[in-house]
Amino acid sequence: MNRAMDVLVAFRGVPAGFSSFFNAHFPGLYSIVLAADGGCLTRAFIAKPGELHPDLQSYAGTFLWHAHGYDFTETTVAGTVINSMMRVGSQRMFHEYEIQAGIDTGRKPVLKRVGKRLFDLLPIETYDEGESFSMTHEPIHRVIFRPSVTTGWFACVVEESNKREAPVSVYCEKELSGVPNADVLYQKIDDSEAVAVVTELVKSR
Repeated sequence: MNRAMDVLVAFRGVPAGFSSFFNAHFPGLYSIVLAADGGCLTRAFIAKPGELHPDLQSYAGTFLWHAHGYDFTETTVAGTVINSMMRVGSQRMFHEYEIQAGIDTGRKPVLKRVGKRLFDLLPIETYDEGESFSMTHEPIHRVIFRPSVTTGWFACVVEESNKREAPVSVYCEKELSGVPNADVLYQKIDDSEAVAVVTELVKSR
């Protein structure tokens, strides 16, 4: 927790050559690049009070299951992160898609239908404020974000390592015609807005 807070407190602007976004993944969520080291990023995902999208707070939502193009450590700064993983199995049927990821390109994300696959869900893990977890790039997972019951803020810091080519496969139990809310996602923000959001978060604690 101390390391994540230190990075947030010291933040004075997005590193040159990188972009931060509002409406990242779903409306209301900021993705702010705090630091970069050899292509590996440290990002904060932040939602102001009342702005965290319902689909990010429930398994009933359409947040896509995915693997990553890097290993990472996540630290919960405000609220709660619930992490769930799955493996190829026989219990649950998922639709498989290929995606052009907007968070890496800044463009409207696009889905291409691939087929269906069976998976088994693994036990969920819950991480409250100050707690961290680490994952390698291979596991397929999704997260649920819950805002703080005292401040209403949600925030976590994700530190990447061992960067590699990002996977293109994503999964959802619901059949989708496209990425939900795609037309409003990945609105680039400037340094002043990024700094203002992080500063407001730090002051809320």
